[in-house]
Amino acid sequence: MCLCVFLLCAGLQYTTGCEVVSGFVICSAGESVLLSCRDINSGHTEVQWWYSDPQTYTPQYSVFPVDAVKGQRYKDRVQILRNLSLSITRLSVEDAGIYWCKTTETDKERYVELAVQGCSLSGNEGSVEISRYSGESVFLSCSVKCSPRHEPDSKFRWKLPNYIEINHTINPTELRRLYQGRLHMFDISSGNLSLLISDLTEEDEGLYSCWSDENQHKNFRLTVKGCTLSETEREPETKYTGDSVLLSCSCEDPNTKPEDFRWTHVESSGTEVSSETPRYKDRVHTFHKTTPSNLSLLISNLTEDDQGTYRCTVNNKTSADTRLIVKGETVVGSKIIKDFCFPVPNYLE
Repeated sequence: MCLCVFLLCAGLQYTTGCEVVSGFVICSAGESVLLSCRDINSGHTEVQWWYSDPQTYTPQYSVFPVDAVKGQRYKDRVQILRNLSLSITRLSVEDAGIYWCKTTETDKERYVELAVQGCSLSGNEGSVEISRYSGESVFLSCSVKCSPRHEPDSKFRWKLPNYIEINHTINPTELRRLYQGRLHMFDISSGNLSLLISDLTEEDEGLYSCWSDENQHKNFRLTVKGCTLSETEREPETKYTGDSVLLSCSCEDPNTKPEDFRWTHVESSGTEVSSETPRYKDRVHTFHKTTPSNLSLLISNLTEDDQGTYRCTVNNKTSADTRLIVKGETVVGSKIIKDFCFPVPNYLE
C-alpha cells in the first residue's frame, strides 16, 4: 500500500507509488492517500474537507465529519490529522474527484484533484447481514467500477463458506456440482460480480466475501432460518379401525420452507410412511405442497397394524413423536360394537 502526500503549496512532495501530473494526484485503487492542508494551517485549528465532482468544481458534501447521507461511502476510511491533512484509506475509483480544504474561521480554501486508476468495488465495503428462510433465494449484490482503459480481470473472486473460492473462469460443471445448479453468476464484463443463490438450505449459511484484490472486499453474513418444530412431545391419539387420524407436525414460523422431511413408523424398523410404501398406498396424505410449513400426516382406513409411534423428522436434525392407539371392533350377534367402555349407572353399584 502506498502513501501519497499532496502538499498544497508551491512544491509538491509525495512518496514512491503515486504520480503527480499537471497538478493532480494519481493513485491506484486499494491504496491510501494523504491530502495536506499545510499552507493554510498557520493560525487555524479546524478545517473542513469537501468533495466535488470534477465537472462542477463546487463543493458538494462534507467528507469528514462524514456527511449523514452522501458521505457514507467514506465511513471508517477517512481521518483528519493534527496538521489538518485528510487521510483516505482503501481508495476506490468512486473517490476520484476534487477535494477542498476550507478553514472554519475564514473563507480561505485550497483544492486538489485526485485520480484513482484501476478497478474497485462499488459502494460501501464492510459486512452486510442477511437473513432468509430455507427454500428462499438470496441476491448478494457486488459490483465493480473501473477507471477509463481498465476492465475487470481474474483477480475478482468470491470466497464461499468452507473455504471454497470461485471466479468467472470456473468450469460450469464444477459450479453446478457445488450448488446443484442453485448458484448463478453474472457477466463480469459488465462489472456485475453478484451472486444469486436459490432454494436455500441451512447448509448455505455462512460468510460470503466478494474480493476485487487483496485490499478490497465486501462481506455478506448469510443466516438461513430452518424449521423449528412447534411441538416435540404430543398427547397420544386414540382411534378405531376404519377411522382416519391427523398426526400434527409443523414449523413454528409459517414462512419456513423445510427442504426435507419424512414420517416413519418406529415399531416397523423405521418404515417410511408414504404413498410409495405398499402398506400405506392410497391411505396417506400430506399438506406441505400447498403450505410448506405444515408437515402433518393424514392416515385413513386405519387398521390395528397401524398402531405405534410415528416420528416426524425434519432435515435429519429435529423430530417429534406421536403415539397412535388403534382399537378394534367386537361382533355381538349381528352388531359391530366399538371396543370402548360405558359408565356404570349408580343403581348397579
